[in-house]
Amino acid sequence: SGSMSDGTETEPVEGDFTLRLTDAPADLDSAVVTIDRVDLVSEDADDSDDGEDGDDDGNDEDDDGDDGDDDNGDDDEGEEEDGITTLTDSTRQIDLLQLQDGTTALLADGVTVPEGEYAQLRFVLTDDVYVIVNGERESLMVPSNTIRIVLPDVEVQNDGDQLDVTLDFDVEDSFVEQGNGSYLFKPKIKVKDVRVNGEAVETVSVEGLVTEVDASNDALSVEGVPFTVGSKTEYGDLGSLSAFSVDQYVSVEGTRLDNGTLEAREVETEEQEDERSVTAPLESKTDTDSERSVTLLGLTIQVDSETEFDDDGGFDALSQGDRVEVEYTENADGQKVATEIENEDD
Repeated sequence: SGSMSDGTETEPVEGDFTLRLTDAPADLDSAVVTIDRVDLVSEDADDSDDGEDGDDDGNDEDDDGDDGDDDNGDDDEGEEEDGITTLTDSTRQIDLLQLQDGTTALLADGVTVPEGEYAQLRFVLTDDVYVIVNGERESLMVPSNTIRIVLPDVEVQNDGDQLDVTLDFDVEDSFVEQGNGSYLFKPKIKVKDVRVNGEAVETVSVEGLVTEVDASNDALSVEGVPFTVGSKTEYGDLGSLSAFSVDQYVSVEGTRLDNGTLEAREVETEEQEDERSVTAPLESKTDTDSERSVTLLGLTIQVDSETEFDDDGGFDALSQGDRVEVEYTENADGQKVATEIENEDD
């Protein structure tokens, strides 16, 4: 607690943090992870535990995956030490495939957190991770029990501030089928939605080729989308912006700043793929006799008869402002053509 000039004590500033988990569709019967603990890490915390980044890669067990919005978070959490606040330490087993069509698992519900800026979430998993395919269970090796998710700028400034974060645990990219039919666990968790006192913070992601690196001006472009970088930007194994080069395949997570520019929270090298992706609010769509396309972050991506939609209503149901993930390839003419589109607001 602090004190005023007249010697009276003042109450510390505290806010509330709510955390939800959801999932994108995948061709599995079940994809189960066991979460042992989730920590919220402040900007100035001494967080030296080794762990994977979320984009690489009483206890309450719930084998049935019944983890909807009515689940209760932990009322006894919120303990803070050295800038790290534990949001939940109740071991919980979750079938991620139950978290679709707007269903979320409530991991922390209004947990009290102290004043300050928060940089990341840290998930601690147990080794109990498995998939069920065609009725057969396959246990998977967990490469690292700790997963870090870099947050956009979220801060408790005033007493009663409310922070609400929804994460997308991408099953399709996290549970990777190998050539022999077995599966490899490479956890990929993205920030889907962030709200501060009810106001949305726009987050975006782009995966593809680096098209420009300008380390002297703290900037890079991926798939032609420009990002600035700052002192809080993380660079994965490469460690700095100058280590990146044009035509490297990377993923970048960013936040739209008040001045309209995009700031990268995290830039990481990824294994080269033919497909690329962009996730952002839909800026516009074109639907004429000669063209069908969507535009996100200034990228215009063609839609054809082979484009798949993960949601009912397909192309016609897309509206300006919807948060959309588009996976696409580039044809011989340099056109970007959508292979799959998911409306994340559905």
